[in-house]
Amino acid sequence: MHGKTMLFGAFLFLAACGTPKEVKELSAAQVGYLETAAVVVASQSDALLKAADMLKKQAEARIEARIASTTASNSSDMAEMGQLTAEDAKTILESQAQLATNAQLEKQTLEASYTALKAKTEALATYMTKLSEVQKALNNYLVSEQAGEGFLKRITGDTKVGVLLGKAEALMEKVGTTSSEITSLLGSLT
Repeated sequence: MHGKTMLFGAFLFLAACGTPKEVKELSAAQVGYLETAAVVVASQSDALLKAADMLKKQAEARIEARIASTTASNSSDMAEMGQLTAEDAKTILESQAQLATNAQLEKQTLEASYTALKAKTEALATYMTKLSEVQKALNNYLVSEQAGEGFLKRITGDTKVGVLLGKAEALMEKVGTTSSEITSLLGSLT
């Protein structure tokens, strides 16, 4: 894929001088489309994280309710028994300790899923920004080679198109499975 992208970029670079006005206008419009998409993705990511936070809190509340219910049940059992034997007391205490350990592990899993979800949405936002930069670079090259090189120098510190493409493709590899991973992470919060 990298080679095809580079070939396409080189073709556009060589053809820039004879590029029809409509293609330049389309490229400029594409910059706006990608910037709008980046804003929409950021808004959706914020909403997703708020919903995920709510799901996490609801799951934590269910864990706490389960602990309270089990503790109340154990207390009721103790009251019904009257006097506990040492073995009964030990069994109840071990059950309570195991319940607390399990609850802590479940809360850690919830937190890990939420943290991973947040990282995935941030990676997606970064990718959208990089896509916009790639299109801006292309648009600047369509105007002139000098404008393209100046733009690349400002955003990458280099005038080579390959540097920007490499960064964009590295991000693409990271976000390639983001959608399915986000769905899975959301499922783990319920």
